[in-house]
Amino acid sequence: MKNTFFLTLCLLLLSPIVSAADPPPEPPSEGTSTEPPPPEGDTGDPNQPPAPEGDTSDPNQPSAPDGEGETDPNRPPANDGESETDPNRPPANDGEGETDPNRPPANDGESETDPNRPPANDGEGETDPNRPPANDGESETDPNRPPANDGEGETDPNRPPANDGEGETDPNRPPANDGEGETDPNRPPANDGEGETDPNRPPANDGEGEIDPNRPPANDGEGETDPNRPPANDGEGEIDPNRPPANDGEGETDPNRPPANDGEGETDPNRPPANDGEGETDPNKPPPSPPKNTTPLSVNFNQMTEDDMTNLTPEEVGRIKEQNFVLLSEEQFDMFAPEDLAALRGEQFEKIPPASLQKMDAEEFGVLSDDAISGFNQKQMQRIPPEAMKKMDKQKFGALSDEAVEGFDPAKIQQMPDEAWEGVNVTKFDAIAKNKENLQALDAPQLEHIPPNAFGGISGEEIPYMKTEFQQVTDNKKAQVMVNLDFNKVKPEDAADLLDANWEIDLNTGELKPPPGTKVSLPPKEPPPEIKDREDVKIPEMPDFSKDFALGGNTESGTILDDMNQGLASTDLEEFTFSQNDDDGFLQAQGVGEYEDQDFSFIPDTDRMTQVDDTANVGLAVESCTGLFVVTTSDNQRFPLIPAPKGAKPLLAAMGENSSFDLNDDGDTLLIYQENQTRDDSQVNVVVTFDPYVNSSGSDYCDSTLFSCTRRRATPGVHISQNTRTYEDSYVIYEDGTAQKIYPTVLYPQIFIEQLLATFEDIQDACYKADGSFYVMYDNREFSALPIFELEVDDVEGEDVPPSLEMDNEEQLLNYKVQHESQVFTSKVMLIEEE
Repeated sequence: MKNTFFLTLCLLLLSPIVSAADPPPEPPSEGTSTEPPPPEGDTGDPNQPPAPEGDTSDPNQPSAPDGEGETDPNRPPANDGESETDPNRPPANDGEGETDPNRPPANDGESETDPNRPPANDGEGETDPNRPPANDGESETDPNRPPANDGEGETDPNRPPANDGEGETDPNRPPANDGEGETDPNRPPANDGEGETDPNRPPANDGEGEIDPNRPPANDGEGETDPNRPPANDGEGEIDPNRPPANDGEGETDPNRPPANDGEGETDPNRPPANDGEGETDPNKPPPSPPKNTTPLSVNFNQMTEDDMTNLTPEEVGRIKEQNFVLLSEEQFDMFAPEDLAALRGEQFEKIPPASLQKMDAEEFGVLSDDAISGFNQKQMQRIPPEAMKKMDKQKFGALSDEAVEGFDPAKIQQMPDEAWEGVNVTKFDAIAKNKENLQALDAPQLEHIPPNAFGGISGEEIPYMKTEFQQVTDNKKAQVMVNLDFNKVKPEDAADLLDANWEIDLNTGELKPPPGTKVSLPPKEPPPEIKDREDVKIPEMPDFSKDFALGGNTESGTILDDMNQGLASTDLEEFTFSQNDDDGFLQAQGVGEYEDQDFSFIPDTDRMTQVDDTANVGLAVESCTGLFVVTTSDNQRFPLIPAPKGAKPLLAAMGENSSFDLNDDGDTLLIYQENQTRDDSQVNVVVTFDPYVNSSGSDYCDSTLFSCTRRRATPGVHISQNTRTYEDSYVIYEDGTAQKIYPTVLYPQIFIEQLLATFEDIQDACYKADGSFYVMYDNREFSALPIFELEVDDVEGEDVPPSLEMDNEEQLLNYKVQHESQVFTSKVMLIEEE
């Protein structure tokens, strides 16, 4: 600030003082004029020569040399101008007595009162408000004239201060260098700031006595009480809650200021911990931890005693070099504590001699990490006692290499829990089947838990070894396995050995006809990566309707889509055709001809795709209670269809950025989106079900007051009715202008029905309807349970909250709570008795 002020002052001193009649003078020194006196006879007018002496008769001629008595108003003044009254003639050189208001002042300007004439060089007595001040400015009162160099007595509010500023009261002029006595609120303080009271001026360097609340503190900050000014370096006694703490932070109590480096005594829960974290009580911050020692540890197991083994820590065990384990003996392996075994890594485990593992028990196997399990090889697995397999689970089974699985034997298989077989895939099952006796060791409960697609590698030669036990599994499991067998490896006659007498199989095409009530199964449809790999999109696994219910999904007899379209034709709906979306597997029924704009969207109800008896009507029907569309094919296969959004990608695009959805098996869909895309705090959670009809033009909804429309086109997005308890006027508008109506519902409708039956003893019947509501028969009276759009969401990370249903008597609503992942959703449901 000091340098800026000095530069400003220099510019002022170097600025020329210029009048209309005088050439620019050289910069004056303080209190003096450097302008040389005019030559004798000079009129002071730079544009006319001096008048000749003695000529006074001709009024049109220039004046005589002295001009005395001259009264011609059009003649320029005499040289001295004494008694001159001509208002249009420039003043004489000295200007004494000159009263012409339009004539520039004489050089000295004494007694000059012309308001438009620049001041004389010294400016003494000058009162012209529009004339710049003289060099010294003494007694100068012109508010528009810059001050003299010293500024003593200067009161001009628009003139910058003199160098020292003593007595300066101009509020718009910067302070002098020392600022003593300075009271200008808009002028920056002097260097020391003693006595400074300007609230808008920054403090002096030491800040002693400084009380300006908007000025930053001095360097030491002692006694500083400004709440908006940052603290001094040490911060001792600092009480400003908005100012960051000093470096040591001792005694610091500001909850919004970050802690000092050591953090001793720090209690601010929102401030990050100090480096050592001693005394830190912030519940949201992880404690400091020493860096993990990753230096490889070399040991010689041949030279290690029992004490050496028992003194090893888990951390040390995890650092032992992999190659060292080739010398680990059976006795030493038994000396490992459970926590030592848990620290083993796969790279270490694969080096352990197989003979060292031949006494491993179930508890030792159970504490091994999945990483350690991944290091098993075939020979090690062969040496492990069968009893150890009792602690196998599906995660460990999944971590085993295919080579290790080849070390299985019938005794080990018989010891494995049924649920562990859920971790088997097609390559592991092939490895097991290399020993055909292993297939014979599998019992029906184990076969029931093996994923259907794991059977894809089985050949016709291996079928007889599991025939007996496989015939004991459920018909639904048989159906799943049949469509996942490889038609090129298993012939229909080989597959027939796995089926009992209630099944029919076409020995040419492999087409299947199970007993009525059996679930119809199809190979799964693989979604594209952009859907499969997205964590924010969840849809059920979709069966592939381009396959047939036959061995390996063989399509020699046609596809399920063909059968469904034949069913439509049987109902005089040949104008509609089913197709399956490659992006997500959703089914579309699209109209042609006069129904060209009539489109519908569904997902199959996979739990209720069933084989029915021969009495079933072929074609399209509507279920009596649920209201769902159902297609029955000529092969007596029934496919209930659940309303679904137009597609996964269009739905995400309509909801906008930062949106997601979960579509569950029953069509209940959790939508998570931002109501206002420009705000981060407007997230909406709502559970809906979709009307299957896809309106071809969103402009149909522009008559509603709910939506903003441009040129008769509705705005894309989720539009929920302002009346959350209505089943009307709520839609999803897609970016292409199409739209679907949505209805409120609850998450997991079948769990809601279970809770209804458990809570109210007199409920005789209940079903979930296509529009998201429920039919309830209670005490021989019919009710509708209507969910509303109000939804409460609570985070329950790490907890398991059981579902519940409670009656809110005050609002006459049911409160239904159910957990979804790490959140609990509470839906409100109205009960209305049907007339």
